[in-house]
Amino acid sequence: MSDYDAIIVGGGHNGLICAAYLAKADYSVCVLERQAVAGGAVVTQEIIPGYKFDLGGSIVSLLNLTPIVNELDLGRYGYEPIFLDPMFFAPYPDGSHLMIWRDVEQTCQSIVLISPADAEAYRRFVRDWQPILEIIIESMHKPPSLLNLAGTLGGGLLKRLPASVTALSLFPKAWLNY
Repeated sequence: MSDYDAIIVGGGHNGLICAAYLAKADYSVCVLERQAVAGGAVVTQEIIPGYKFDLGGSIVSLLNLTPIVNELDLGRYGYEPIFLDPMFFAPYPDGSHLMIWRDVEQTCQSIVLISPADAEAYRRFVRDWQPILEIIIESMHKPPSLLNLAGTLGGGLLKRLPASVTALSLFPKAWLNY
């Protein structure tokens, strides 16, 4: 018989959040992580000597769209999100570069230096994708279950007709270009 009510394999941000909710519900929890540092994709590490990399922490902003931060009182434990801006930087061999900012227009100003047509396409994509993004954010506020997911997705798509039809039409185009 185990000394724990639950054993979480993987100390990434999802495993840690799961463990925190179980511990909050008075379960005895053990988290097992093979890396030297817990946190998974939200860790900054020195991958190349002398250079630290954000391994995916730029997605931490999604966490702040959920009730998790408040429900687990993460600020009390030192949680202080750092919102990157720009979020991404892509240098090219010819010396040019692309920067993705939190602000769509600022991102488009970066893209237009490489391709004016792509800047406009990005602007349209963000606009057309907005209804799906709203549904995804809404789904983060409900316990994960097939019923909640189906209800949130189905109800969200119906509430946002015809904009959601435009957004969903982007999927086949993306798959064909992948």
